[in-house]
Amino acid sequence: MSNPFQLLDEGKVHTCDPKSDYRVAYGSRVARLDSGELVCSFMSGSALAMNSVAPFLSRSKDNGKTWSPATLVWPHLTETMSLFPNISRAPDGRLFLYGISIPIEPGKKGQTYWSDATQGISQTDIIWAVSGDGGKSWTESKKMPRLLPGSHEAPGALCVTRKNVWVAPYSPYNTWDPNEKVERGHVVAMRSENEGKTWTASSMIKFAEPHSGGAEAWVIELTDGRLLGTTWHIDHKANGSHTNKYALSSDGGKTWSKANTTTTNGNTTVLEPYSDGRALFGWVKRKKEESGIGVAVVKPTEADFGIQSQQMVYVAKKATQSGKDNTANEFQDFSFGEPSLTVLPNKELLMTFWAIEGNWSGIHWKKYRMG
Repeated sequence: MSNPFQLLDEGKVHTCDPKSDYRVAYGSRVARLDSGELVCSFMSGSALAMNSVAPFLSRSKDNGKTWSPATLVWPHLTETMSLFPNISRAPDGRLFLYGISIPIEPGKKGQTYWSDATQGISQTDIIWAVSGDGGKSWTESKKMPRLLPGSHEAPGALCVTRKNVWVAPYSPYNTWDPNEKVERGHVVAMRSENEGKTWTASSMIKFAEPHSGGAEAWVIELTDGRLLGTTWHIDHKANGSHTNKYALSSDGGKTWSKANTTTTNGNTTVLEPYSDGRALFGWVKRKKEESGIGVAVVKPTEADFGIQSQQMVYVAKKATQSGKDNTANEFQDFSFGEPSLTVLPNKELLMTFWAIEGNWSGIHWKKYRMG
């Protein structure tokens, strides 16, 4: 396949201060306002997988060329809650933050939220908030109900459809309680038809293989009204990965097609709606022989993901900070990841992603011409 993405420019959204409490940044997501202004959300904390995380926003008025200094979303919560929200835009122009929260116990700020013993995350809540003024002010975060056992991994964005149905994906994770039984073999879609007053939960993607789990799940509405969901497919027994999986919904997320393979094998999935029922699909590779970020143009059906073109748009110098191939649960060793994709005017694509490169940590941006 030809290379459909030509690099135009690159720079940095944010550089972390190594002397501050916010020495690493990750989870960048971008929403584009009607005015053309871009708003980038990301999380920052003392280290990866530590319970000292706060959400920040940065803004660009020149299509991502320059970015404003980052500002905290909820500064009054930094001592009591770790917050991991991701920004998205609804069709009516409202901005949403969606993700998870983890309480910070007194005297334990900066300790890990990950348990090697249970391969789990300390108990989380799913949260959302809304802004009606382009992200200048936000409601306080609201909790979704815990409808299924377990913690939540939710780095994707809230999808608000043109019919105002809210669909929010997450992957169930073990908690720190070894006696709690968690169904890991699917990705869950939370769904609300009344603007978050009530929620239901159903399987968006079910894995046929045993010892499976999901992560980095996303859902978007395509231009033809279908919903597309994707996920990283983890093999817990082998501590590795299957190929990424996807599913489609033609009824606003009430039911989903049988999970099928994207044919890509990556540690992350990210989606962006494109024209004519197509989508831009991104994934991350962390192998010594091929480490970086890939992007594909896809037109999915239930039978086939419909890859029309694909390209590794970023090649990383190191697969991980240690230089080793990653396994599914070595987040603290990752050196880059979690790309976001944003279609700009004039067939341009903006990609952001986090990285740790020697003494530098922060959020990169790269801009491409799409063929």
